[in-house]
This record gives sequence, C-alpha cells and structure tokens, in this order.
Amino acid sequence: MTRRSSLAGLVLIAVAFAGGIATVAGPATAEIAPNPNVVVITLDHAGFQDVLGDARAAALASFGGAALVSQRVPFESAIRSVFGLSSRPFGHRNAGSVAGVSGGTDRQKLDDIFARFGRSLRVMGSTPVVVIFVSTSPSDAEIRGGDELGAVVMGTGPADEIARALGSPPSAPEARALTSDSTRRDGAVTSSDIAVTLAHLSGTTVSASVDGSEIRTTYAPAPFDLYQRYRDQRRLTVPIGVATAIYGAIAGLFGLAVALLGTRVSERIRTAAAWGAISIIPLGLALLEVGRFPRLTYGVVAAFLVGVTVVGASASMAIARRHGAVRAIVALGSAVLVVLAVEAAQDWPGAITPLLGGSQLDGGRFFGLPNAFIGLVLGAAVFAALGPRRIALGAALVFGAGLIVGSPWAGSDFGGAITLSAAAGLWWGLRARVSTIRATLSTGAAAVAGAAIVLVMQRYLASTPTHITHLAEGTGHPGGILGTIGERLRIGAKLVLTHPFAVIPVAGVPVALWIVLRPRGTLRSVLGSDPALTAALITVLVGSLVAYAVNDTGASALGLGFASAVSALLFVYLLRAGQTVVST
Repeated sequence: MTRRSSLAGLVLIAVAFAGGIATVAGPATAEIAPNPNVVVITLDHAGFQDVLGDARAAALASFGGAALVSQRVPFESAIRSVFGLSSRPFGHRNAGSVAGVSGGTDRQKLDDIFARFGRSLRVMGSTPVVVIFVSTSPSDAEIRGGDELGAVVMGTGPADEIARALGSPPSAPEARALTSDSTRRDGAVTSSDIAVTLAHLSGTTVSASVDGSEIRTTYAPAPFDLYQRYRDQRRLTVPIGVATAIYGAIAGLFGLAVALLGTRVSERIRTAAAWGAISIIPLGLALLEVGRFPRLTYGVVAAFLVGVTVVGASASMAIARRHGAVRAIVALGSAVLVVLAVEAAQDWPGAITPLLGGSQLDGGRFFGLPNAFIGLVLGAAVFAALGPRRIALGAALVFGAGLIVGSPWAGSDFGGAITLSAAAGLWWGLRARVSTIRATLSTGAAAVAGAAIVLVMQRYLASTPTHITHLAEGTGHPGGILGTIGERLRIGAKLVLTHPFAVIPVAGVPVALWIVLRPRGTLRSVLGSDPALTAALITVLVGSLVAYAVNDTGASALGLGFASAVSALLFVYLLRAGQTVVST
C-alpha cells in the first residue's frame, strides 16, 4: 500500500510539472498596442471597490481592464527606477487625495476628476490614446480593515470615444481584468508593471534590474471577487492564526505530557493524545487549501478546517491500528503530497489567500509555493519517502519534489528547492548509513545540484521571468548567492526579534533534533527499532534549519517542518504499545 501511494505521489508530481508548463501562458490575452499618446492620472485614498464602484471608471475599464495593484514598491519609486529623474515621455496628472471626512473616499471628488478628464479628452478628437488611471493607496477606512492594495484602470482607444463613455457611462459596462507576467494572476499587477508598461508605450529601454512586466488585458472579468476574498483573508488571518496556534500548542503539550506520564495514563487518553498530535499535519494543509473558497467567512473557514483535521487525523489512526503508526505516517505524507501536487498543477489557487502566511497579492511573489508551506512539503515528501524499500527511490522522490518547488512553472521557490534537495541528500546518507562526513557531503552536493538545476531552468527554460530569474542572471543581490543567504539570515533574525513567539519553532528545532539524536528510556527503544523513522525525523528537522537559512521569512519557513517532525514523533511514541514498529 505504501509503495503504491508513494509512486502515486511521484506520478502526480510529474503531472504537476507538466501542468505547470502548460499553464505558463495563462489565459487568452489581448496585447495593448504601443501608443505615444499616453496619459497617467494618479490619486490617493481610493481602494479598488471605491474606484470601480464609479460608473465612469468601469466605463474606462471597458476599453481595457482593471486590476489590483501591489504597493510593495511605491508607485513613484517604480517610475523613478525606469525613467530616473529626467523628463517623462507621458502625460501625468496628479489629482491628489480623494479622502472623505469619515476616512472613506469622497465620491464627489472622484466624479469631478473623471468629469475634468473627460472634457480634456474631447478636445483630442479621434486621436488614439492610452489612459492609465492609478490609485496609489486605499482609503484610511480600508487600510484599517487590512487593505494594502492600490487600483489601476487602463483603457486604450480613440479619445473622443472614451470621452463619450465617461460622459454617459453604460449601465453595465463590461470591465475586464488586467494581468502581467509578474503576477500571472488575472486582476493583479504591480506598481513596477505599470512603470514597465509606460516604458513600452513610450519606447523607453528598461534596465534588466527592474522587476516588472508589461500589462495586458485578459478575457476574465474585473477582479471584484478576488478583492473581496483578499479582504476576507486580511480580516481572518490573525484570529484564525491565533486559534490554530493555540490548538497546536495544546495538542503538542498534551501529547508531551501523556508521553512523559507513560503507563500512568489509560490507553484511551494515550490514543486521544496521539490523535491530537498527528492532527497538526492535516490542519497545516487545510490552512492552505481553505484559500480556494470564493468567500472566507468564519462559518466556512471553521467548518473546513475542522473537517479536514478530523478526517486526516482519524484516517491516520485507522491506518495505524491496522498497519502500524509508521505506515500511517507514510500514508498521511503521501496524501498530503498528492494534494500539493494537484495544487501545483492548478497554479496554487489556494496560495492566493491562505490563512497561514500572507496573501500573494501583498508581496513580490504572486505565484508558486508560499514560504510558509515549505515545511509542509518537506515533511510530506520525507514521510512519503519512508514507503519505498529502495533508498534511492525515496531520495529521488524528495529531490524531485525540490525541483518542482523551484521550477518556474509550478513552484518558483528557490529556498524551498534548496531545502528539499539538501533533504534528499541527507536522507540518502542517513538511510545508507554512511559516515557523518559522507552524509554531510551528500547533503551539500544534493543542495548544490538542486540549486544549479533550478537556476538553469529559471535562466534558460522559463518563457516568462520570475523573481528567481534576476538571481540566475546575476542581477539580484550584489553579493551573489552568498550575499543573498546572508541577507536572508539577517531578515530572519529581525523577524524573530519583531515577533517573539517565532522563537518557539526556531528554538524548538535544535531541541527536538537533540532528543532524536540522543533518545532516552522508552524513546530509545522506539527509535532504535526503526532507523528509517529516525532518519526521517532527522531529515525533516535538519531540513527545517536549512529552510530557515535560505529563505527570507525565517521562522515561517521552518514552522510547519518543526510541527510535522514533532507530530510524527509523538504519534509513533504514543502508539507504541500493542503495535509493531515497522522497519523499512
């Protein structure tokens, strides 16, 4: 059963890889033709819904489209990175703030801006124009609700036709979504994309160091639903995150307490503690997959998280009763890996608005595996690798997962690729029982090989650039890869200082690793009877340390790896009575 589930994981990973390649081109799009008559209008304090709620903005979008705008790079900074401080080859009108007295958007001010602009267009006659209407910040009320996105509306066509539409907007204009190769998401662009698009329209050369792509129109509707889901995610992330963290802490501490009490507790309590321990893994998966729902409400989220957690933990317990705890871990890891492979094949729809980590709409990476779930992939791949009898097949499974995670088509996570590649080398070394020096060398060699393959894919095989492409082309951190790793370690340490609770997984990984390497009492007999399980736990824990070192999110990158290893350790230990620990 375990070999079949592991092979199924390999097949679905291959499908994800092929599916990712097939979806690079994304939905059908219509290119915006270059046009020297370009006008940019900027304003402040109006969110996407405020802007597109105006019939005139919707009418303008019917000539092109609309999108949410990531403000990671401020709009003016993005413009300067392309055009410098010299004169800009496009018309720019700064309309200022449209903030209302209550913290919202003043609708009258917004109407006046469109009215004045419509009048200026009419005098241009049938001259072709490109209009880019940008709100560089949401209203104060929306900022208090967690919104950090701007909005852009883009239209191209004869000036007089756009003016007529603005003067008498249709009752239900067909507003479509904009996108770019930077985001690969319908209805989402970046401020750098706007700057690069302006450069394209004006014939300006763009430096290779600029992280942006041209904006294009899709046939998808304007992203009202995506914006609402984003607002839901921003509203629920903190309370749901706190609730799941409390549950995880209670389940872990309860399992640890029962394990320390040993035979002084009943079998029923031991079983309940084991159930709680292993439930952390399906809960981590549910926090990703819940992002697929079109609306995130407390009722929907709670029902989904509880349902996935209960089903996953209960299924693991059922398998453990029939086949042993270790085989249950193999089955759970394989199942999680299969779900993640399907997620990757579908371009990670759950990762847009997960409830662990941030929304992809906020940051510089809008597609692929979020750093917060690297530990989940690591744990699932290593536990699935327990299934095959051949050590090389298990190592290939973990290494293959790393290539998928780092590929420009299905993962685009360089740190995750290094993490899983290193884990594959360590897994082989531990399972082959080679010397410590050889195991270390195999770990380093696998990490270097995985990184090299990913960089080659990003540099030469990707049809569209990703954030890793700049590193592959040498336009990333001035210190190269070593400089990048050093910078990420600095950021990781800063995040721990900023968020003190992040100390728990960061400090917990070396403690758990010490316990596994130097087991005592009953734990020594449990781990000693199954060296494969011991190797898996060490691989996940060491891999979590690698994830911390090579990712710029620090504790977030190792959190689920730590949780997976501790959950599996407690699960097997608590169920040791009456079960034969299966050595693979």
